Amino acid sequence: MVPIRADDPEQRRHLYDLFVHSVKDFAIFLLDKDGCIITWNEGGERVLGYTAEEILGKHLSMFYTEEDRANCVVERELKQAQDEGRASDDRWLVHKDGRSVWVNGVTVGLREAACACYGKIIHDATEMRHKQERIEKLNEALQDKISELEQFEDATVGRELRMIELKREMERLKDKIRTWETRHT
Repeated sequence: MVPIRADDPEQRRHLYDLFVHSVKDFAIFLLDKDGCIITWNEGGERVLGYTAEEILGKHLSMFYTEEDRANCVVERELKQAQDEGRASDDRWLVHKDGRSVWVNGVTVGLREAACACYGKIIHDATEMRHKQERIEKLNEALQDKISELEQFEDATVGRELRMIELKREMERLKDKIRTWETRHT
């Protein structure tokens, strides 16, 4: 094994390429100035289903939902990345097999790059998103049950208060009857 030389740009580039292509849980790729894909790693294949041969040269928008494409989300994201240096990318994308994939990621504007204008890193967080959605539904159901219980409690307490008032009224009437009977006997 040859020792790594930090001052050797070729060796650093090789190690960097090796690193990027070894990452399997994150799609890491570069886009040209128009948003077309110019590099692709194994993580991209795992997250979105496409091999490098299938995807290189294609526009980023192919991953976005019809609604996002209609709302120019891709264009706004690329513009924000170019203007501000980065744009968050937490959204549903479309996998090669047609299923929806929730991704967390970022698009970075590469202002000083000679050939690539954007870098993109995304992570498949679909399972986490589904868990979050289930938690939200359970919380909504819990809130509904709490509201029902509060309404039941209000009705029950109200009924009990009415019963207490009726008992008091009955006692007052009994007292009046006793008083009347005492006077008239």
